[in-house]
Amino acid sequence: MSRLELILGPMFSSKTQTVIKRANIFKLYRNILVVNSKKDTRYISDASKICSHNWETIPCLPVTRLSEIGDVSRYDVILIDESQFFPDLFEWVSNALSMGKTLVVAGLDGDDKQKKFGQILDLIPIADDVCKLKSYCKRCFEETGAMIEAPFTTRYDKKDSDCQGQVGGIEMYLPVCRCHI
Repeated sequence: MSRLELILGPMFSSKTQTVIKRANIFKLYRNILVVNSKKDTRYISDASKICSHNWETIPCLPVTRLSEIGDVSRYDVILIDESQFFPDLFEWVSNALSMGKTLVVAGLDGDDKQKKFGQILDLIPIADDVCKLKSYCKRCFEETGAMIEAPFTTRYDKKDSDCQGQVGGIEMYLPVCRCHI
């Protein structure tokens, strides 16, 4: 029976960590495939692994487009991280669902300007479950020590922020609340 779970959120909200956790549970009972974008080499140079911000890793298939995956008939569950980078996300996910696959799709729901990023939001109408994760506002913590939820991502250096999808980590992006966008 097909199923689609979406994991959305800003940078540093544990999306990749959630994918790794789901993968470790599913692999006890099912044949799984973990997929990541070739663009994601933030913490390790080995593209055949996804790596969370706290250095948890799991093997993956790195691709530029999901159509590169090929035959998925032997997999019961397919987990996709950094889904905002896949231009064929909606079509590929729709096809996989029609094949009866269980899918866990994680990615940014917005860019550093709070604009739609990729096709993940287009999947909401066909999703069985949508989880919006949040981080904690780095600016609030630095200013007051308060742990205020951060549903957004912004950049330290806004002058070069015209490039949606510029890959980076804590050196480039930070989670913020609405007050610090």
